[in-house]
Amino acid sequence: MLEELTPCSPVNDAPVYFKPIVVSTMDEAAALADAGAPAGTVIMTDFQEQGRGRRSSRGWEAAPGESLLFTVLMPRGEGPAALLKAPLVAGLAVATALESLYSLPVAVKWPNDVLVRGKKICGILCVAHPPFVLAGIGINCRQTQFSTEVAGRATSLALELGRPIDRRRILYAVLAAIDRALVSPTWREDIESRLAFRGERRRLVLGEGKNERAVEGIVAGLGENGEIVLATDEKPEGERFFSGSLS
Repeated sequence: MLEELTPCSPVNDAPVYFKPIVVSTMDEAAALADAGAPAGTVIMTDFQEQGRGRRSSRGWEAAPGESLLFTVLMPRGEGPAALLKAPLVAGLAVATALESLYSLPVAVKWPNDVLVRGKKICGILCVAHPPFVLAGIGINCRQTQFSTEVAGRATSLALELGRPIDRRRILYAVLAAIDRALVSPTWREDIESRLAFRGERRRLVLGEGKNERAVEGIVAGLGENGEIVLATDEKPEGERFFSGSLS
């Protein structure tokens, strides 16, 4: 059963709902959207039974109450690049919220992760659900250890700060930052100033399975729509990519 929290979302003064256990906050958000919920509506949970990742082989794993898990109904925006911009704007919002609350050194990893000291602290998944983009956000809050598979690549606020974490305080800080970022004329520059691996030679994996291929180049920045720009051997002036996984 949904519990409506107070205050409302800073995005459009929309309702914020909480449900202790869900299959996925994305599914709950889609149902809310189909029922007529306004832009800015949020569904938060303590535990997802089937949390999703951007690539089909990945999901979101967290014990109950350890992570801040929520999906927000973001305005869709215009043009084919709107879905590319959404996770970047959400990542920028998480980054600025964590900077303001805890003065942490945060980086936005294109296209949908947030890092602290080079380790993943937040994952983002955005799915088009007209007239919205469903922005699913998971922030590691109370974890003090991780599975062997991700232990060297993940971190949490508890590990970084060594003190108790108020997840709802973070939620509203992120929502306020999303509200600002959605209308900011400098969103791209703000992300570039925090862009992970900028100036470094990195590998971009395109596709999955049999269609997977990789491109290497120096991370030069973002294009006007949020695409990653790599200075490759074939195009040292910069080649633009609209999808892929950077490592």
